[in-house]
Amino acid sequence: MSFLKRLFSKPKPAAPDQLVRLHIPIEGAVASLEEYQRIRDQFATVRDSLEAAVAKVGELDGDEYGEGEYTIWFYGTYAKPLAAAIREHSKQLVLPAGCSLFIRAGSVQDPNAPESIEPL
Repeated sequence: MSFLKRLFSKPKPAAPDQLVRLHIPIEGAVASLEEYQRIRDQFATVRDSLEAAVAKVGELDGDEYGEGEYTIWFYGTYAKPLAAAIREHSKQLVLPAGCSLFIRAGSVQDPNAPESIEPL
């Protein structure tokens, strides 16, 4: 019976490991803990609203600050619909000029996965 079950069962969906990173430039250096907290609070609403916006096609994996930008990491089964959801929702947000999306349309284990950087 096990053989027939494997033969006729549906394949499992791909693991959600295609990446889209949103890069948001931050003006000026973060020189103090207070400045870091101000920036974190400023982008908390952006992060939370994007997390809800991508829920059907992916998930927010984390965020970080450094080197003059705020970066939000998203993973999903397919990068294109994930990037499209981020783009569409970003139209409703107030973001600084110069935002971009890094898109990897393939598995993290695939060194040949296509990658691109696109303006938001």
